[in-house]
Parts: sequence; C-alpha cells; structure tokens
Amino acid sequence: AQLRQPLKSNAAPATAEAPSGVTIPGSSGGSSSSSSVTGVTDELAAVMGHELAHLVLGHALVRLRQQQASRPDEMDSVMISVMEQSSVEPPEHTPADPRAQELDADTLGLVFAGLAGYDVRRGAALWRTAAQRIPGWSTHGGATHPDDATRLANARAQAESFCRAVAASRPPWPAV
Repeated sequence: AQLRQPLKSNAAPATAEAPSGVTIPGSSGGSSSSSSVTGVTDELAAVMGHELAHLVLGHALVRLRQQQASRPDEMDSVMISVMEQSSVEPPEHTPADPRAQELDADTLGLVFAGLAGYDVRRGAALWRTAAQRIPGWSTHGGATHPDDATRLANARAQAESFCRAVAASRPPWPAV
C-alpha cells in the first residue's frame, strides 16, 4: 500500500543511472525493466529516509556527546557547540546503543519513504538484497549496526505496520 501514486512522467528511464552519472547500486547501468528500477528506487528511498531519520532523531548529537563523555580531552568544544545549535535535540528516550539507533532510523526512514509515495515493502528488501549488490556491505558497521537479518525482520514488520495504518486511514507513525 502506498499513500499516493508516484509522479508520472512522459519519459520512461531507459537505465537506472542517476542524472549525475552515478549508477544506482544493483543496476546494470544498461536497459532494465521498470520493476527492477522501481525496486531499487524504493530501496534508495528507504536509505534516504533512514539518513533523514538520523537527523530528525538527533542521533549525531547523541553520539558526539557520548564521545565527549568518554574522551573529554580529545573533543573540540566548538564542534559540540555548533552541533547543539544546528541539530535537533534528541528525545529523552533516545537509546544510547548505536544499534538501537540504527533500528529507529530504519523504522522512521521507511515511514518517510512511504509518506513520499514509495513502496515500503520493496524498500524493506534493502536489508535482504544490499549484501548481494554492495561490496563490503556485510562487514560494514558491525560494532554500530545490527546484523542484516535483524534489520530485515524489523523493516518487514514496520512496512506491514505502515501499510495497515494507511489502509485503515490512521497515522502511520511508529513508536521511536
């Protein structure tokens, strides 16, 4: 279920290449079916939503404060001050554990993608398919990111919750 239909264009893309010339991971860069490009686009929307969620939830400020607390002599007080002035103050219930923060960003990121009209079920597939398409994905962030199976299970559950809420005309907000 989607909140709205994607925007229609008179020109159908012949490739999965971005205007900047960057090929979307997982695409061949050549001719491809619209369903495979759409699936990759939905996954890209989930990634962009995930990164936006980190900003909205104030995770960078939480991590910077944690670093300052553990290494006060190494932290630049100007950097902390700039971040505090330019960042969103994290909610009190923001988890200290970076893995929990990643799951929160995954969750809210899918909501953002769904609100923008992307297919959240296909977006959730990112954590199933990324390891096949992106070199080094499986070894990325082991100390700070949950494993792909945990993220996939969370994303699938959140996608279904989002779709049920939209189908019932309820707000699709998660508890993060």
